[in-house]
Amino acid sequence: MTANRLSVLFITPWYPHPDGPVDGIFVRAQAIAVARYADVVVLHVMGPRPNLSRPWYLSRETDAGLTAGIPTYRLVYRRFMIPRLSYLNFFRAAWAALNHLEGEGIRPDVIHAHVFDVTVPVVLWARHRGIPVLYTEHSSLVLKHDLSFGGRLKVRWSGPRCARILPVSHSMANAMKALGVKGRYQIVTNPVDTGIFYYAGPPPAPPPVRMLFVGRLHPIKGVDILLTALQHIRQKYPPWRLDIIGDGSERSRLEEFAYSWFDERHVIFHGERDQPYIADYMRKAHFLILPSHIENMPCVILEAQCCGLPVLATCVGGIPEIVDEKRGLLVAPGNPLALAEGLWFMFQRVGQWDRKRIASDARHRFSIEGIGEQLFRIYSEVRAC
Repeated sequence: MTANRLSVLFITPWYPHPDGPVDGIFVRAQAIAVARYADVVVLHVMGPRPNLSRPWYLSRETDAGLTAGIPTYRLVYRRFMIPRLSYLNFFRAAWAALNHLEGEGIRPDVIHAHVFDVTVPVVLWARHRGIPVLYTEHSSLVLKHDLSFGGRLKVRWSGPRCARILPVSHSMANAMKALGVKGRYQIVTNPVDTGIFYYAGPPPAPPPVRMLFVGRLHPIKGVDILLTALQHIRQKYPPWRLDIIGDGSERSRLEEFAYSWFDERHVIFHGERDQPYIADYMRKAHFLILPSHIENMPCVILEAQCCGLPVLATCVGGIPEIVDEKRGLLVAPGNPLALAEGLWFMFQRVGQWDRKRIASDARHRFSIEGIGEQLFRIYSEVRAC
């Protein structure tokens, strides 16, 4: 840690790692934003391992592409057949890892915990040292009120013992309050690297009309609903193309489904790609589609808006907070006919959106510099209390 500079420790179960380079990228985005103003270290609690030869193991990540230059430590711990024993071992491992980092000279002024699973030992450890803890929740289980009894206990116990609760959307804040989580709330949205995601003028004129989906190929994202909606309108629309960027458990099934109706001129699966590749396709597209069944504050919409891209999305989670009639259209989730009507609306509006204004507004609200400065101010305030 640098002398006279605020030091911040992020602790999270969700973070990019070698087997999941896009896992928790929104947490890393916040860490990168904060690193502009403070010294940041990340402790990634990767979770239990059944055959670990020791109770827990801490290692430092050496892949600079994953760490983005931020010192990052990985914690794994042994899994037991009895879940309570596994949790107790996690508690022990988290406490020991924090002690180890402290012994290496990592003595944070502030701890920023992400996701309720890690909060309890962190809050207790920090309380012994007078370190304030801030807490950001991302889990869809909270949004759906689908937490286990133990999960509800963790989030209700931790919330009022943290200096701030920092949801990335009002939707998440409301869901937490509905669960009885008390505390001092302050909305801090996900940041966007506007050095990568930026407006560069209008896209190529149609035809074809170019649609873009970016995300995990998982049932929760509703890509099957999108493909079904396209079946309804495939003869009605002028030439179109759908680029699908992402990978996941549903890819093979979705490819089979897509190519039973369309050819590769219409639907292109790109697989998992890096941010510059995604940003390039956002600047080429006419609109983004996100037909998810549930979302918190999806980074892909923020990134698309920073590129000036209008959005067709479902009215779930925090999406209505960032998509209005000037930035796109919202439809009901899980409804192929509603999505088909939304597609028709977006086709009719191609070329009519003020993409430069969309990008300017998004840059003002979501830039990595602005979010980093906002978090730094909050850290400074809680440290001074």
